Amino acid sequence: MSYFKEIVEKLKEPIPYQWRVQSTNKDKTRAQCTAYIDARQVMDRLDEVCEYGWSSSFEEVAGGVFCRITIFGPDRDFCSRADAGNRVEEKSTDQMYDQGYKATASDAFKRAAVQWGVGRFLYDMDHVWLPCNQYGRVLNERGEEVRDLTEYVNNRKAKPATQSAPPKKEAPKKEATPTPAPTVTPTPAPTDLPPQDPAPKKKLDQKTLDAMVKAIADGKAEEVKKAMDKYDMTLQQRTILNALLK
Repeated sequence: MSYFKEIVEKLKEPIPYQWRVQSTNKDKTRAQCTAYIDARQVMDRLDEVCEYGWSSSFEEVAGGVFCRITIFGPDRDFCSRADAGNRVEEKSTDQMYDQGYKATASDAFKRAAVQWGVGRFLYDMDHVWLPCNQYGRVLNERGEEVRDLTEYVNNRKAKPATQSAPPKKEAPKKEATPTPAPTVTPTPAPTDLPPQDPAPKKKLDQKTLDAMVKAIADGKAEEVKKAMDKYDMTLQQRTILNALLK
């Protein structure tokens, strides 16, 4: 595998992301939330992976902005990928409407980065629909405005994976009629043994997380699901794996 193919494989790996309101329904009672990464996260990821450096350039063509991202290799070689950006023309939904060129350049930069694999995993993620008020602001279960949408959505998506069903209470056993003692006493089954405290889970390190991400890509989702129960994971780690397992 060439150096640039290896770079793409590394850049395709999931990274922390954020959530924002993309749109609302006509009645403005529900908001469609979308996962995204910003330009600074893209720059940080390129800095982290591209050990021989990278650069970006912009060019205006027919009123549009094209961004070209160039990644340098170990032998003074390089490879470039480019894409065009655009901005939303609806001022009420475009937070950077008054910064037209800057918004277009930022969009072009992120799209060019997708050509290299950065943030490509976001296209496989589902949108999340949540209740909102007339201003399009997401509301929690108590009807209050959510201050940190990213934290709220990630916690909400992680709940089903982290909560376990409460143990079932056993019905009281009725006294059975005395029967003659058997001639052979059976060995107690493992389920008859007194309960023991579960062993503490091992914290999930970055190397193991990377291996799980690769296993999912190789079609071993079921093995990863079983392995997840054996590790003590952070919310961010669990969110990344749950997103890939969908």
